[in-house]
Amino acid sequence: MAERGDITEELDRLDSHLKQFTKLLDNAGELGKKLDFLLQEMHREVNTMLSKTPGVESEALAITGLALEIKADIEKLRESVQDIE
Repeated sequence: MAERGDITEELDRLDSHLKQFTKLLDNAGELGKKLDFLLQEMHREVNTMLSKTPGVESEALAITGLALEIKADIEKLRESVQDIE
């Protein structure tokens, strides 16, 4: 059960996506589709984290609350990057 609820891998991938996202923002060129793709991948990682943290313990609720905030921010960013060429 503990192994199934381990979100370390998802957090590592999310961190990697964030670094790639930042690196892309620092460069010029066609960014919209690349940024949107990375945001889509981030969204998947957050969804996986949510599915791995069931329960009502305070730690699970805290992770769920943070993940929902992250999802909302990702959606805002996705709307913004779709206008970038």
